This record gives sequence, structure tokens and C-alpha cells, in this order.
Amino acid sequence: MLNIVLFQPEISPNTGNIIRTCFALGAKLHIIKPISFDLHPKYLKRAGAGRMLSDIRHEVHESYQAFYEKYKDKNIFYITRYGLKTYEQQDYKAELEQNKEVW
Repeated sequence: MLNIVLFQPEISPNTGNIIRTCFALGAKLHIIKPISFDLHPKYLKRAGAGRMLSDIRHEVHESYQAFYEKYKDKNIFYITRYGLKTYEQQDYKAELEQNKEVW
């Protein structure tokens, strides 16, 4: 299973894109608070996601600490623009075969 984690998202259209991507891939979305916009379908509709959030597996975490405590045993890949490697350099298929999920 693919898990996508958003850390304190600030831009609702970007989050809408990721919600739609999770819907298409069957991925689970994790959102870590604080969030600078409302996750209500009325507001996500403007981001092109509408009621789609209720159609995907998702969790909203109160803080990074709460997320970490729940999933600290997982091998999580952190992707930022400051990383030393690009996301393309990781063998996700091997990770999926070994652990049955990708974070």
C-alpha cells in the first residue's frame, strides 16, 4: 500500500491535487496539522477535490509527534526540495515487496 503524508499543508489546490492522486492510486493520505485551510468538501471543491476526501483512506494527525508515535516502526521516505537524492533514486518496488507498504 502506498501512503502519502502531507506535513502542515498550506495550499489547498496542491492538497486537492494530492487527494485526487491518492484517489487514482488507491493510496492512503495522512495530513499532519496545522492546516491553513478547511478540509470541508465545500472548500476542497474549489481545489478540485470536493467530496473526494471522504472517498479515500485518510487520517488527520494533530502533530508530527502524534504521527511519529503511531508509525515510528515504519521505514518512511522523506521527500523535500532539500534532499540529497531525488525521489526517483529510490527502489520503491523493493520496499513494497519487502514491507508491503511504501511511506
